[in-house]
Amino acid sequence: MLMDRRNFFATRLRKEREKAGISQYRLGQLAGISKQSLSRLEMGLSQPNWETVQRIAAALGTDCRVFADPSLAKLAEPTPVGQRGRPRKGK
Repeated sequence: MLMDRRNFFATRLRKEREKAGISQYRLGQLAGISKQSLSRLEMGLSQPNWETVQRIAAALGTDCRVFADPSLAKLAEPTPVGQRGRPRKGK
């Protein structure tokens, strides 16, 4: 199933919260954010900052990497040697 990148975090958040068996209200309490903010994150209406991702992951007892979009891993792959930067003059 292909997922819109904007909604990847929202979908993962809901899945992880439901897997933990806790309500939005309780997760909000544990993470130190409001139930309304959590609801907006799950609906994809807002995107979290890094601190919020860490707080949510800690509250769920999981690693932040569960929220990582695997399709973005390609962007982090190193460029092969010899293909970095601008081409040299005369080559």
